[in-house]
Amino acid sequence: METHKKEVPYNHLYAGLITALMLIVYFLAMRIAGLAIYPEFRLFNFVILFAGIYYSEKREEEFSDKGFFSRLADGCLTVFTSVSIFAVFIYTWLSFDTYLMDALKASSNLNSYIAPETAAIAVFAEGISSGIIMSYIFIAYTDSHSTSTKRDRNEIEVNK
Repeated sequence: METHKKEVPYNHLYAGLITALMLIVYFLAMRIAGLAIYPEFRLFNFVILFAGIYYSEKREEEFSDKGFFSRLADGCLTVFTSVSIFAVFIYTWLSFDTYLMDALKASSNLNSYIAPETAAIAVFAEGISSGIIMSYIFIAYTDSHSTSTKRDRNEIEVNK
């Protein structure tokens, strides 16, 4: 009698939580080091977000052969979860850390418009837009190089 191992669907919310935790830890490390006032260090947030998308999508790839749009939706779920949590954290942090808020205002040309709310909205918009684009590019790249996609293309050519 054969036993079949059940495929366990991967939870992309979990990957989003892990990614948000990594973003928060990086922010706190930068704050402790006194480097949080320099916006150039935020670029590493994109690396962390991409790592979360990569982990989420590669993990899912082990369990099932999903279509492009369902994989894109899974990547977007990971991005939305991680960026939402991080934006709420940034709003909460900047509401209490007046020194960092003043330093951000001083380094910006739009200093009268910067508040914890606008900073959190900017972080959210920046993270969502870049995360969806990264997820799309990653899935398109891996789809074009996967054996299942090549197999599907061969089946389409045969059925013509």
